[in-house]
Amino acid sequence: MQEKSSLKKIQDLFSQPDIKRDLSYILALANPDKSYVQKLEWLAMLQAWIVAPLNEQRSPHTRIRFILQLLERHPDWARNVSLVLRDLIKTCRSFAVFAYLGLFEEKGFIDQALGLGIEQILPLPKPPQDLAEILEQTFPEREDAIWVEQLPPALVRDILTLIGVHARPEELSNAFQNNLFATMLDDMLSAMRVLAVQIASAGSTPSLWIRLGSPNLEQLPFWRLEQRISNLCNQLQRSTDIDWQTLNLAEIFVELRACEVAMNQAFTYLQTNGVNTGLVLRMEHILMHMKRLDYCLQQLEAMKEQHGSDFGIKFLAELIRARYDAQNFKQLLKGNMQMLSLRVVEHTGTSGEHYITRTKAEYFSMLRSASGGGVMTVGTTALKYAISKLAVPPFIEAFFNASNYALSFLTMQALHFTLATKQPSMTAAALANKIRQSKGSNNNLAIALEIRHIFRSQFAAVLGNIGLAVPTAWLVSYAFAKINGGPFFDADYAKHTIESLHPIKTLSLLYAAETGILLWMSSLVAGWAENWLAYQRVPDRLERNSRIKRAFGPEAGKKFAGFLSRNISGIAGNVTLGVSLALVPFLGKISGLPLDVRHVTLSSAGLAISAVSLGEKMIPFEVFMAALGTLGIGLLNFGVSFYLALSVARYAQNLNERMFLSIRLRVTQLFTWAPLAFFYPTQGAEESEADAIPIQKE
Repeated sequence: MQEKSSLKKIQDLFSQPDIKRDLSYILALANPDKSYVQKLEWLAMLQAWIVAPLNEQRSPHTRIRFILQLLERHPDWARNVSLVLRDLIKTCRSFAVFAYLGLFEEKGFIDQALGLGIEQILPLPKPPQDLAEILEQTFPEREDAIWVEQLPPALVRDILTLIGVHARPEELSNAFQNNLFATMLDDMLSAMRVLAVQIASAGSTPSLWIRLGSPNLEQLPFWRLEQRISNLCNQLQRSTDIDWQTLNLAEIFVELRACEVAMNQAFTYLQTNGVNTGLVLRMEHILMHMKRLDYCLQQLEAMKEQHGSDFGIKFLAELIRARYDAQNFKQLLKGNMQMLSLRVVEHTGTSGEHYITRTKAEYFSMLRSASGGGVMTVGTTALKYAISKLAVPPFIEAFFNASNYALSFLTMQALHFTLATKQPSMTAAALANKIRQSKGSNNNLAIALEIRHIFRSQFAAVLGNIGLAVPTAWLVSYAFAKINGGPFFDADYAKHTIESLHPIKTLSLLYAAETGILLWMSSLVAGWAENWLAYQRVPDRLERNSRIKRAFGPEAGKKFAGFLSRNISGIAGNVTLGVSLALVPFLGKISGLPLDVRHVTLSSAGLAISAVSLGEKMIPFEVFMAALGTLGIGLLNFGVSFYLALSVARYAQNLNERMFLSIRLRVTQLFTWAPLAFFYPTQGAEESEADAIPIQKE
């Protein structure tokens, strides 16, 4: 009769109503003469019984004690179980587990992500008789680390006593060979060498070395750590009888802490001077290896203090978690992107501060700036119409439109004009920075006041944009008709423009939401460009470039560096927005997908010109519905971009939902107290309301 498979044995096990009989069946199967694979299957069955959700709610610890008590009454079972567990421990190799398990390889982010994806679909077979295979078979769930870590020290010692009480005759002649964990200790020491070399190698790469202040090799703690680890491993591996009391690990721990200080210094530098995902991944690589090396050193320290088994259980739980975390793409993505998101958000938030008004003077300055933007938008709309009348191929038309938008936005930037729709994504990042800095001070009143500033600033920008775009468009189209004797837009184009803004008959609101996404993306590109400029140290390169000095003078590089530092964010964001507004309709046209854009300021100008161009042919109801559609377009442009920007900022800043609920309550109180201040800077509103509004419990 063929032997049952391990899965069938487990199924048979749980079909038995009697727990003791089931356990007896498993323990009776233990046979030290079976193959390594069969022993591993038996261990998986035993582990399944220990953690199975049986009717009696016993913890794994209770069940392990029950197993030990049952083995005390059956010496033959105890001997077989002891020899099976002993053989598994002594014959398995653990070097790869200590040196590599759960540690990201030195790869780029894309390569690492692809590798994790392939591993999830088609896992790489484990080496035969490797500790990783035992961990996978014995602890199939990440949660197993919890009950393993909580094993009482006395119970762990009882398990080790059971395993160590029986030995094969050939082991008794050699004290070192009889040591249950001799091979595992030797593998751990070899792994410590590899970990130290990996840390030293990655810690001295140029990208990290420069950001540590370009120290001498002797000043790098990573290399000092590697030398001390090498000396320690030589000392332990050459000795067959280790004198643990003479072992001095204090100096190595000092060097390890120095490495941690250096890594914190490097992270601080990145947060100040720009982030790169490749470098962040390399630094995460170093930190993970340092953490594993720290566990190995603590294990040696515990063995010196004669409680190695106590810490060994914690080390085992860490390895169980590491095996699963290394296969978790979400952890990889979060570890790489959060710092980059934070840096981009901080750059974007810095730019967003320029869009927030807090005084009357700043408020009216925003009105004037936005008015200039509204006037320029009319020119952009007129040029867009001229491009459409060229009847060029779609790609050429998209290229001309992209140039039109980008040059228009760049001109606004050069003239210090404001485009209202750019504000939400910028101010959302600034708001997140404010929340992080305030930490709910003064019961979130300061943050609520900041939200009022943002809302008021946005209102001023919209009022300036549309308030000047519409009358300017009307005047331009009226003057054009008087001078040339014909309408600015032809009848078909004007009618199509009005119909395209209908909020119900068309997909204009969907297109407005898509435009909100483009507005948010342009703000991300703006922040990323400023981060890239800082990370690559472009201003320093320009200032010190000898070719620029020889060609344009000694101060040319410095002036250009200053210009880029001040304007790179705006240039990148404006060009990206301009290209996106032209590219998305082109993609929709050639693919047939519902892809298009609706920008509130451009739509307002287009609606005004179209209404004047139609003259008596204008249908008032259609114009009214188009005006409603334009209002909806504005709300979606602002709302979508603000929401997305604030979500990314919350992720980067680790802001929780409870904090936002508290802030929302405070904003509601503020609006109830003085609604006019959300639209116009009333005299002394902030000072009076900070004292007058009662602090309510949330």
